Amino acid sequence: MGRRHARAWFSEFAGTTVLLFTAVLVSRWLFGPHSELASAVTGLPGRMAITGLAIGAVIGLLIISPFGSSSGGHFNPAVTVTLWLLSGLTGRDAVAFIAAQLAGSLAGVMLARAVLGAVVANPAVGYAAIQPAAGWSGSAVFAVEAISLAVLMAWVVAFLVRPALERWTPAVCASGVAVLIFAGGLSSGGSFNPARQFGPLLLAGQFSYLWAYLLGPMSGAIILAALASKRLPQPITCGLCGLPPRDVAPKPLMPVGNIAGNPAALTADPTGPRRPGQRMPRPTPGSRHGGPRAA
Repeated sequence: MGRRHARAWFSEFAGTTVLLFTAVLVSRWLFGPHSELASAVTGLPGRMAITGLAIGAVIGLLIISPFGSSSGGHFNPAVTVTLWLLSGLTGRDAVAFIAAQLAGSLAGVMLARAVLGAVVANPAVGYAAIQPAAGWSGSAVFAVEAISLAVLMAWVVAFLVRPALERWTPAVCASGVAVLIFAGGLSSGGSFNPARQFGPLLLAGQFSYLWAYLLGPMSGAIILAALASKRLPQPITCGLCGLPPRDVAPKPLMPVGNIAGNPAALTADPTGPRRPGQRMPRPTPGSRHGGPRAA
């Protein structure tokens, strides 16, 4: 069990490293000096559209990659917090995931610096650190980052809890990220991922908005989880690919969808093993299985 969890934690580190390397690579060719792409696409809307498509595609591929199959494909501390609060994974895994994602953020930027050279530190690239549009305050960035993450995860969770739709979750997540990057890039910056900003801002030495980019998405995760936790029709997986991750054990809840294909689940206790003499809990009105409604 320990090795399985360690593989999941490494998958989050490696996937976030790939994500941040890609972010720096895209920034270098869209904003850096001596770039034919930057010369061809001079307007910010066009550049943000390309950025959104590139990062969205990478997110989708990472989710369905072996990394995503192992850990669930979060690569974003705010996604991890949302799914932890919705009982998709344990607190131990959540803490380890977040630590791995932040470490991967630093590793990805440093790898890009080693591969691409000094141009990464050029002010035009700035380690791919995101900045808001002119005139935006830290509190405004915080609010938009929170809303962006909440909107993304509301869309993702709506697919995860519906067996007929959950296989489309990677595409939904990728397209949602692309749209929000395009919209946010013209206003708050379009991060909604603390790991996306952690490494770039630290290495670029830009700390003015760091708190907003770190805490805004986390606040959005808490708000979304608070609104959704009592309304979910069934327990949720922490895998954004729509399947339980290979190396992560969720909190012990019986997914409703397992009952149809597993008659033994009808007699299983969804609350886990019982002590000798312990009585089975009485069904809650409106529950879709014999145990209490999943939070």
